[in-house]
Amino acid sequence: MQLTRPKKITIGVLAGVAAAAAITIGISLGLSLATMRNISDFDSLANQNTALPTQVFDINGELITQFFSEEKREIVSLDEMPKHLIYALVTREDQDYFKHNGFSFRGTFRALVNVILGRYFSGGSTITQQLSGHLFADRTDISIMRKIRELWWALQLERHWTKNEILEEYLNRMYFGANTYGVAAASQFYFGKDIRDISVAESAILVIQLANPSLYNPFRRPNAARNMQSTVLSQMVQLGYITQETADKAFAEYWANFDFSRATTSTAFFEREDKAPYFSEHVRIELQNRILLGTSDIYRDGYKVYTTLDLKAQEAAERYLVTGIHNANRIYQRGIRRQQANVDAKYVPLIDLLSLAFNITDIRIADTRQLQGAKQYFLDEMTPLMDMLGLMFGQNEQHPMRIGARAAHGILRQM
Repeated sequence: MQLTRPKKITIGVLAGVAAAAAITIGISLGLSLATMRNISDFDSLANQNTALPTQVFDINGELITQFFSEEKREIVSLDEMPKHLIYALVTREDQDYFKHNGFSFRGTFRALVNVILGRYFSGGSTITQQLSGHLFADRTDISIMRKIRELWWALQLERHWTKNEILEEYLNRMYFGANTYGVAAASQFYFGKDIRDISVAESAILVIQLANPSLYNPFRRPNAARNMQSTVLSQMVQLGYITQETADKAFAEYWANFDFSRATTSTAFFEREDKAPYFSEHVRIELQNRILLGTSDIYRDGYKVYTTLDLKAQEAAERYLVTGIHNANRIYQRGIRRQQANVDAKYVPLIDLLSLAFNITDIRIADTRQLQGAKQYFLDEMTPLMDMLGLMFGQNEQHPMRIGARAAHGILRQM
């Protein structure tokens, strides 16, 4: 049967209503399950082991180095983070964060439509949803079921944790690019400073890494990072978090001091600082082979290792060692120069005399431009010949001629 245009419109409207009803029922069912489901394992799941580097300290508590593999992270409390970092985060990721209960109907609906249409969706997820997905779901899964699980766990996070606790967990766990996890490690990598000391412009640089760290890495793509940073700062001004003057000043200072020469392939792993590398390697081997056995992982378990090394004494010893080596090298070079002068004064004339006596026409010792050739010829030909002549004429090992030949041979070898 052929449908008329009004009937087609009616069926389309009914289909839309049915789809909306199905979504509403599904969400309602999810909310009902969320209130009834046994969540006794929530805390154990939420508090799952976070990969932390093992830190090695000297006898005075000064950090020598850190052992980590794919994740560089340091845990800091929300109170230690600057307020403008929080403002930059909610501006970029979730402007209604302090108003919703864990998810945004508008953002979730947009994401579901994209999945139905077969498109990869990004955005739309609240900060709570992102954290719940990081903790409890497979973020590479773009199915509707993953989105539903993410929503369910987001509700649990909002029920069990405060908004500040969620923010603190989020900022300490999420990936900020270049092998850095959490804002503290990211701040050290991108700016070389403590998270407590970053500017509002640097906060903007950090939060834009969350969406796409490969696109907004300031060392690889400074123009893209600059444009998005400017957008975030402008939005912060519009939302009343900062003034236009503050935004402009921080933006200008950041790029005026930006290191454009820094390697584009640098990561936290390859920029790991080690103040005593040979000692650190010894400590690492001892930890792995003798002290921490079984399932212990020095790259993820966050051990703090206190050693007997005194970095100040070690640095002083290294300075004295370098100075001593330089002094010894100068003394050695002076001795070599004296020996060379002695050879030039005593043995070159002898070689010249022997070249005449044995009719050696291819070497002219008097010509200083061929002095090195004369020395090499002496080493290869004349020293054995002089020693053989000494034996032929019955001269013993202590005869001046044989002693001189061996001495000249040894000296010339060092030249």
